[in-house]
Amino acid sequence: MSWAPHTIRVIRIFELLEYYISHVIDIIVTPHVVRIMSVSVIIPTYKTDPTLLEKTLRSIPRKVGDAEVEIVIATEKDDRNAFSIAEKFRVRAIAPERRLGKGHAMETAFNECEGELIVFFDADIKNVNEDMMRSLIIPLIEGAEVTRAKYEYQGNMNFDPVSELVARPLLSLFFPEIRVKQPLTGLSGYKRYVLERCLPFEKGWGVDVGLLIDVTMKACEIVEVDIGVIEHEFKPWEEQFKVAHEVARTILRKAVAYARIYFI
Repeated sequence: MSWAPHTIRVIRIFELLEYYISHVIDIIVTPHVVRIMSVSVIIPTYKTDPTLLEKTLRSIPRKVGDAEVEIVIATEKDDRNAFSIAEKFRVRAIAPERRLGKGHAMETAFNECEGELIVFFDADIKNVNEDMMRSLIIPLIEGAEVTRAKYEYQGNMNFDPVSELVARPLLSLFFPEIRVKQPLTGLSGYKRYVLERCLPFEKGWGVDVGLLIDVTMKACEIVEVDIGVIEHEFKPWEEQFKVAHEVARTILRKAVAYARIYFI
């Protein structure tokens, strides 16, 4: 028995209709599967006041929504307090083979942690609380590529001298498109792929402003989140000088790398 061509076409049309209708039903009836992202909170610290470090660890939620939070202390091999506190709180402490500075410790921890979302959080904030951490994580879960904290200072100085006298003037000269409240904040969050595009990190104190410049130049979406007022003691002036030197050097090096300045 042979089928007429028009009959075959009608059968084929019904087959196609059945195929598409079944897929529409799957889309409507089948629950959407939401992919749960993992979070790694990295705390760079070196000989920080143990009380402040413990307070910071207590402020970190172990889950944000359905996302599990991994906690990693980025430290140096000779910081025994950091390792003992990590053991007490059952979190990881990671140290590079050589002590090259804050940025090097952060990069080492980043390479060894597992989260798809990465949050860096300094351990010297006296009034740290869980809401500060959540405010950096939640926008990342919702789609932001980069989050950065903005805040006011309270303590022995109500402004950051390195930020106001070094970072901000140099950024305005070479990267005027960068307009954030705290260019040197150590409270920031990133999608993992964003940080992978920024490797290697600056080794020392220039790491935070270096990442800010890199993510800006790579056109990443930056969300500033207001965490209110933070309280912490500023470093002695001798240490401030070292920080200022490394921050200035980082900005000038990035200006050369991104063709904002030329040496002739």
